Amino acid sequence: LAHKACKHNYLHVLAQLRAMKYLDPIRDWDGLTCIHLAAKLGNNKVIQFFCDSFPEALSWKTANLQTVLHIAVTEQQLETVKLLVLKPDLIG
Repeated sequence: LAHKACKHNYLHVLAQLRAMKYLDPIRDWDGLTCIHLAAKLGNNKVIQFFCDSFPEALSWKTANLQTVLHIAVTEQQLETVKLLVLKPDLIG
């Protein structure tokens, strides 16, 4: 459910999951957490949601040990890279 919400920018669903304490770093079949999926797709509203709600999510790693920034760069999501790089306090 959380991955689908991240994929489709369903921030209201993510807020409900947060309220239920249900946003753990669960990985999908590709080894991606929700925030990694959002970075892959360039869903910056979701990235910002995680930055505001779970700043530690930016240090979550995929099954291949990639961070959110790694995924954004690999997928050429320039606006996501800018968001992460222009807010260095978020990534490290």
